[in-house]
Amino acid sequence: MAENGTDDQDKGTAVARGAHMVPAGVAVKEFLDGGSKRLRRTQPAQVAALLEAHGLTSVYQRFIDALVNRAQGWEEKSWITPKAIEIAQEFQPHFQAQGIRLALCIYHSDCYQFRWLWLEFIDSSLATLPANYEPKYNVIHYRIVLNGKLAVPPQGVAVLHLSDFKNASAILNECPDDLRQLLEPKDLLPLYENLTKTLVDSKGQTRTWAESWRTTGICEVLQEYQPQFQSQGIEVNVCKTDMIKWLEFVDMQVEATVDYISQHAVGKKNIERLSTQRLERRAASGMLGKQQSYMMVPKEDLLIDGQVALSEHCPPNVQELLDRKDISSLEYETLDRAIGQAKELDNFFTIWKLVDAKIIEFPPLQEFWSIFAAKGVRVLLCEGVGRERGQRSFWLEYVNVEEMPDYSSPYDVTYSNSSSGRGVWGEDQKYYVSVMGGIHKVPKGVVIQELNGAKKLTDACPPNVQDLLDRKELTPTYDCFIDTLVKTRSTRDWAHSWRSKKIAAVLETFQNDFNRHGVNVAMCKLQPDSGTPYRWFEFIDMEVAGRYIPQYDVSNVNEEEELETFQTTLKFPHGVVVEKMVDRKNVMENTPPSAQALMQEKDCMDLYRALIDILCMSGVDHDSTWSQQSMNEVANVLGPKFEAKGVSVFLCAKEEKPNAENPEAKTVHWIEFVDRVKQPNYEAQRGINMQKIPPGAATKSDLTAVVVAAAFFVAGIMGVAE
Repeated sequence: MAENGTDDQDKGTAVARGAHMVPAGVAVKEFLDGGSKRLRRTQPAQVAALLEAHGLTSVYQRFIDALVNRAQGWEEKSWITPKAIEIAQEFQPHFQAQGIRLALCIYHSDCYQFRWLWLEFIDSSLATLPANYEPKYNVIHYRIVLNGKLAVPPQGVAVLHLSDFKNASAILNECPDDLRQLLEPKDLLPLYENLTKTLVDSKGQTRTWAESWRTTGICEVLQEYQPQFQSQGIEVNVCKTDMIKWLEFVDMQVEATVDYISQHAVGKKNIERLSTQRLERRAASGMLGKQQSYMMVPKEDLLIDGQVALSEHCPPNVQELLDRKDISSLEYETLDRAIGQAKELDNFFTIWKLVDAKIIEFPPLQEFWSIFAAKGVRVLLCEGVGRERGQRSFWLEYVNVEEMPDYSSPYDVTYSNSSSGRGVWGEDQKYYVSVMGGIHKVPKGVVIQELNGAKKLTDACPPNVQDLLDRKELTPTYDCFIDTLVKTRSTRDWAHSWRSKKIAAVLETFQNDFNRHGVNVAMCKLQPDSGTPYRWFEFIDMEVAGRYIPQYDVSNVNEEEELETFQTTLKFPHGVVVEKMVDRKNVMENTPPSAQALMQEKDCMDLYRALIDILCMSGVDHDSTWSQQSMNEVANVLGPKFEAKGVSVFLCAKEEKPNAENPEAKTVHWIEFVDRVKQPNYEAQRGINMQKIPPGAATKSDLTAVVVAAAFFVAGIMGVAE
């Protein structure tokens, strides 16, 4: 993380990985848990200049020494916030005497597992600052719980600690002041007293033999009281960490809590478990949006965790929608039979592989979409990762267009025609042709000439390339280009292998001649993980494929955007930003400057922070390695939101085999953020999800699966016919 946040002090200083911007004129010193050495040894130039100008250098040094000596937690891994607050308040008069106000600030990630701290030195005499400027994340505005490590916003949230080291009956006489202030205006104190009394009296249910609180038992007791609290706009959460338990009372009628979700609430792993009342509140405030809509859409399971969902009857909520829209049972039964045919496949997922291989047409579900659409119902085919590792789930969503005209499901694969690849050109996807043995594909309007030996290059021109050259009257230019390329010795090394950059230099001298006739030529190179690199020319008819940008164009490689693995260095074109995923701490604390610039340009910083937070919270397996299944689930939800902003996100991985230098096999993970303006058709080559690998990148096992699936499909159709 940059010491000064951003170099552009006119705009202010970015802190907490870009989550907050401190206004210009405020000197900032940022530090992290476990960063006592850095706190002592480094000092931003802006802070040093301000302190020196006000004669506060020695006061500042004593303050930092006090923080390091008195506010460091266990094994110096974290700062004890209450201690830090005491020290800041102790030194505040010394700073104020010289015209400087000191503020200790804290910001938590959305998953509450990472936090950033910084000091703000505020010169109130500066005309650039508002007279009443108050740091948004000043720690004194937070109620500190959990031994000072977790900050809970005070407005609308009150906490009751459940100590395992006190007599349980102590909570009968302990109603914290802020909790009393929250409940008293709503006449909920009697209900609160009944709740605490029940918790104390239900010893076997709510406490162990050692008098420790059982959160599961507390949840059971709370179920009886929750509706009464909710009727007055209060939601009660049972929360816990490894060692600490507490109750959170959330006032849902306070603006600050509209989007508040306790990350430690027991039994609330996702938004779908929020109360109906909160969903309505958040929907009314515009904070929930598509997540709430997703929960309201009637669904019908087709395949759950790889197993066919056998249902003889239409789901009740689906039937209710069909009745309202006057969709006859005959129409539904016809659709249901089509679904049944799809279920005849041994593996439902392979149906799209069969489509890609041109073995079958798209599933018969397609012809019924128009029937339902005429009645105001959109039928979406959706795909997601099931609960079991590696298994897929499929379902149908029935969308009432009148009630949700803008609804889009994050799991929708209806119009992709393939769950193994995402089409960039929509209708034109059927014009894609395979090149380079199926590793790469190009759209209509682009023709390919592979670079093999010099003799092959001069002997024959591919028919489709020759056709384009004839139509554009470019044959003489092409012949001259090839002749120059072959006769220029520097284009090949001593072993007669092509040199990509030298070829690109020769091509550049002919590019204008091609462009004048409406053709752009790109020299492309693809380096497999092992073996000889592939090289080819792409001849682009600008009238047909003017939007197309070759992602392997050697002249468009961004030399500043590289990724070093254990055994190689990967390069990327302009418009692609890469963030290497080393470990959770590194990912949370460090944002590549290029990624931050792209997110700010596309107004995606909030989505970026959500992606990183959720990946670090749920994308790690039990052995602390990155869980590709969990990462895919995150991408499925947030991917469409990035796409709407013009950014594509690819989660990638490369497994490297052991060698003499690296005796252990290791997997490198990274994220690719693609600016769709600069790279409209870019596809990651090493996506951990098959959805993110371009169509045609089939392995031998994939092709075998297609053949086997075709046999099952034919057998299924014959069975239906009989």
